[in-house]
Amino acid sequence: MSDRYLHQTLKSLDEAGFLIDIPDFINRGLAERIELREYQDKAFQYFITYYENDNLRKNKQVHNLFHMATGSGKTVIMAGLILYLYTKGYRKFLFFVNQTNIIEKTKENFLNSASGKYLFADTIELLGSRVNIKEVQNFAAVDENSINICFTTTQKLHLDLTFPRENTVTIEDFEDDKIVLISDESHHV
Repeated sequence: MSDRYLHQTLKSLDEAGFLIDIPDFINRGLAERIELREYQDKAFQYFITYYENDNLRKNKQVHNLFHMATGSGKTVIMAGLILYLYTKGYRKFLFFVNQTNIIEKTKENFLNSASGKYLFADTIELLGSRVNIKEVQNFAAVDENSINICFTTTQKLHLDLTFPRENTVTIEDFEDDKIVLISDESHHV
């Protein structure tokens, strides 16, 4: 089994009926209009099974890639996994892409509850508390009861890390802290 790729192992677990079910809070935390497709369900189950299984993770940092076609609902997967990872203690999320226009589109989907493409439920309740989604410029002072998302481009992130300035993301933000890095259009990164 150790010579197999992770996706092969997960597929075997799936065929044997050993994938972990999607927690109800993910569906409740997503916008009511969103109905997950079968392959999105599988993507969640594969990720959660991997995340929860120390034998699969080998106690390493989680590095995951969702290879999905344009328009297939990757952003929905990202939103659901943000909810899931919040319940695992993650509060800081860095979303980076190659182009500014993708950031603007993503902000609309993640932050603007008046948008028809908003991904989250009107009220998000996780771990018995109401959770807000906040945009942040850095991780210096975040709300530990919120999902804090910093949106940036790869170019700006590189500049911020190479030439640290006030109110930007710095290398120190990543030291001894739990931060989820999310890249969309990662083939451009």
